[in-house]
Amino acid sequence: MINRRKFIGGITAAGLAGTSMPLWAGRNANPNTSDKRFVFIILRGGMDGLGVMPAVGDAAFASLTGRDQDYSAYNKLDSVFALHPALKHMHKLYKGGEASMVPAMAGPYRTRSHFDAQDFLEFGTDQKSSIRSGWLARIANETNGREETAVALSQSLPINLQGTNKALAWAPARLDGATDDTLERLAA
Repeated sequence: MINRRKFIGGITAAGLAGTSMPLWAGRNANPNTSDKRFVFIILRGGMDGLGVMPAVGDAAFASLTGRDQDYSAYNKLDSVFALHPALKHMHKLYKGGEASMVPAMAGPYRTRSHFDAQDFLEFGTDQKSSIRSGWLARIANETNGREETAVALSQSLPINLQGTNKALAWAPARLDGATDDTLERLAA
């Protein structure tokens, strides 16, 4: 039987692999000009870094995580980490020096609120403070006077992009509702 983590991780990895977002973001980017793109992906919800990029080279990985599975189809990143096979485009970018991945990170905040810790991570602070802009928004403001617009592939603007910079959130339109036939089969 498949467990929740494998199901959600597989679906999400397949969704990321199916999108052309990393290729679109770098389209026509010339490394010799200022027409570069920065793509930042933060994993939330049922998909975590060790699901996308397991530490298969760590002898204690399976025993500590309870993940005893075959990783032979995963693409090696280095002697410790491998990338989910559905993310072959990301692997190509990584091998070409165009992508970097951080398998896990945390700030010094160590109380029990997951939500506060996530906010501190996105604000780029280690405590409650008067900072009301995200770390990525502050970086976006440092574009040497160019009018750049940051885009979040999200229904709402994440904290890391909130600030005085130009930013917007975009999410695809919702899918059409289920047909009567589908609803009748589900009811049966």
